[in-house]
Amino acid sequence: MKEVPSLPGGFKHWVHKEVMPAYIFYTYSKNRKWLSGYCTACGKEVKISGIKHNSGGSCPHCNKDVIYKSRGRRGSIIDRETVQIVQNISERELIVRFAKIHRKYPNSDIPDDDIYESARIFVTWDSNGDMKEEDFYCSFESGDLTPWKKGTRPVFSRWQNNFNADNFGYLYDKNLDSVLENTPWRYAQLKQFYQAIHTPFYVMNYLNRFVEYPMLEYMVKLKLYKLAADIVDPRYYYNTLNQVINPKGNSINEVLGLDKSYLPLLQKVNPGSKQFELIKKCLKNRIKFDENLFHWCGRYGVGRLENLTVPLQYMTVHKLIRYANEQFEQFKRKSWSDPAGYYDMETLLNNYRDYLCMCEALEYDLSNSFVLYPANLPKAHDKVNDLSDTEQALAYEKQIQRLYQKLNSHYEFARSGYFIALPRSVKEIIEEGHKLHHCIGSYVKRIVKRQCLILFLRKVKEPDKPLCTVELNGVEIGQTSMFSNRPPTPPIKAFLKMWEREVLQAPALQEAA
Repeated sequence: MKEVPSLPGGFKHWVHKEVMPAYIFYTYSKNRKWLSGYCTACGKEVKISGIKHNSGGSCPHCNKDVIYKSRGRRGSIIDRETVQIVQNISERELIVRFAKIHRKYPNSDIPDDDIYESARIFVTWDSNGDMKEEDFYCSFESGDLTPWKKGTRPVFSRWQNNFNADNFGYLYDKNLDSVLENTPWRYAQLKQFYQAIHTPFYVMNYLNRFVEYPMLEYMVKLKLYKLAADIVDPRYYYNTLNQVINPKGNSINEVLGLDKSYLPLLQKVNPGSKQFELIKKCLKNRIKFDENLFHWCGRYGVGRLENLTVPLQYMTVHKLIRYANEQFEQFKRKSWSDPAGYYDMETLLNNYRDYLCMCEALEYDLSNSFVLYPANLPKAHDKVNDLSDTEQALAYEKQIQRLYQKLNSHYEFARSGYFIALPRSVKEIIEEGHKLHHCIGSYVKRIVKRQCLILFLRKVKEPDKPLCTVELNGVEIGQTSMFSNRPPTPPIKAFLKMWEREVLQAPALQEAA
């Protein structure tokens, strides 16, 4: 601990300017248009008007974002934040220090600050770049030779918030260029990443991920900051990461799985992992890249392809966004205890897709705006789904027939003695499941709701004999099951690969070319 350097000069000033929230305190007067206020960011007296208590704005002197607080209503204000500082110890050792900042305004315009260290991590590496870390935490106990204890801070439950044990925080970035100069993270783009996101994160996640996935450097250089943040975040599961990008790739094409011609559009949208996966699916399904649509999807966490493809058959992107926003504002749940409503936009779109698919099955006129844009979506959704078993069976039957007539010519394919076709009726789907001893019969509702498509793979010489059932999600093949859920034989796998290449992916490949 003796080798730990002092905190960087200007650290407290940086905390005040870059980390802690700022306020303008004012004395309210009913009969005065202009009020006199004090900005905690720059320490200047300023004139303000047209403001409300607890509303946001900016200081007219220093332009810092502030919250307006009436002195008569503010009470005691307490703010607290975590800050991370990276410093050199030796040629092959860094220290990451975690400082806790408590700021109080006890009925005063001038804050009282309490800054202390809660944890330290010593990071070493050898000539091969293998990294090791050693954790210490401050026990705050008196009487010991040192308050520093080895390990991470013990907590009662990891599911409960513990401020002193939380290492997510803002990063002191003024010294990063010199600190990382002769380390394995010289080209890690850590400073550029933090300045782009400027939100609390755990710097050790970034250091560890860069060692494992050097392509993180390219994500930041390409200004795909949200995608980089998902790669860094441990809550983003490793198995899902490999489905979205190729972390071992050596070029833009290899890492992203997209031609570099799409890069300018991706930089405008700056998608997270969920939205990037959605963008790739849309491109594969030949859905036009709409910048406004993907900005909106990113803002509301929309990631399911079918929730876009179904409504966009009947309306423009602008009308979908406007209608969904209106319905969400009207029917969103104010709290988890609300008996009805939508938790998020994805749930609303699930219901809207479900409603539109049932309207198709019931042969409603979807060119009529009264039908297409119901004033009360939850009520309209429940109404079209409130059918007797007989009515539901009839509606599902019509929808399966309609899908066959509309889509069979697009997906049908014959080669090497096999062929692909859509089912013509609900009965065919159920019989397929019975004869092959699998559960495909339970997929009828999912097909009608457009969550997937089911296709039959059969021999040309035996067109009526079930052989293999194929699930299709957009243009991606899902489950493939033969008798008793056995996997396809090598000849069938080879046939499916030809079908995928020449039918499913061919249009997208032609457009990319």
